[in-house]
Amino acid sequence: MATNENNKPMNEATTIVTWAIAVRAALNAQQIDADRLFAEAGLDVSKLNDPNARFPVSGMSTLWELATQASGDPAFPLKVPQFVQPGTLHGLGLALFASATLADALQRLERFSHIVSTAAHVISRPQGEELVIEFVPTSQVTRHAMEAFIATTVQFTRMMLQDPNANAIRIELKNPAPADHETYRQFFACEVCFGQARWALVVGREQADRPLPLANSALAAANDDVVQRYLAELENDIVGKTRQLILDSLASGLPSIELIAAKLNLSARSLQRQLNEANQSYTQLRESVQRDMAQNWLRHSDRSLVEITFRLGFSDQSNFSKAFKRWTGLTPGSYREQAKAPA
Repeated sequence: MATNENNKPMNEATTIVTWAIAVRAALNAQQIDADRLFAEAGLDVSKLNDPNARFPVSGMSTLWELATQASGDPAFPLKVPQFVQPGTLHGLGLALFASATLADALQRLERFSHIVSTAAHVISRPQGEELVIEFVPTSQVTRHAMEAFIATTVQFTRMMLQDPNANAIRIELKNPAPADHETYRQFFACEVCFGQARWALVVGREQADRPLPLANSALAAANDDVVQRYLAELENDIVGKTRQLILDSLASGLPSIELIAAKLNLSARSLQRQLNEANQSYTQLRESVQRDMAQNWLRHSDRSLVEITFRLGFSDQSNFSKAFKRWTGLTPGSYREQAKAPA
């Protein structure tokens, strides 16, 4: 099996080391020998000096277990977010803070969450007056990591809005309720539901549509590029190459997997297999390209809806409007109006 520079199988789930730095800081704050626990988990602390390095999720899972045991606190994962800064998430953190609205930031988290960890997908979708952000594991991952990821997302929400009282409506955790769950209720300051069928946080659409104080479209776009380049290398470039070829082909119509595979000198089956190994599917990837470009053009250009419709490969404006509303909960016209409305 092919390996990466860290001598780990290329399809093994990994986590960026800067996430581990936050865990280390939380341990040190409690006077716990963090480096000893890293060694026990088989994680080389010297890699913490390389912001682009990654740890295997298997080792991080062991670290989470050891850290929780050493702290004697089942809610230890909730201690980690206070040590997470925008730079912890590489370029994604800066892009989140520069997003137009909270919903825009959460959609960015959905697209680029693999920079943090390839062990889970993030899915952001509107449901009535709520916006649901679901965290879907794609490999074996501990409840500690999932709790910390959700808690960090909540912490970032408060930081991005510059509002310490910007709380979710509801938190859904798959693990059973602990004997003492008051720590969870204090941290999240909202309803916390244990033993659920999914890992998720739910925010109100009104809050999700709030403009972010540090919104900066140019800065967000620049950091998107940084993240995309990083992910292209991480994914052995098959996802990045496929995305680019889809983008280049859309103006001529909706490209089939056979067409893109041929451009890559692959069979359709081989391309889909490689995308599956990167936790992607061709259809999802094609839709994500269409959505990203639609949102970018609607927000930052004066292209007509007719032009955008056909440049994205849709046969007619009705199909584009239906797809866009499924992605965002808004019609293209409403999205453009909201994006260009003065804050």
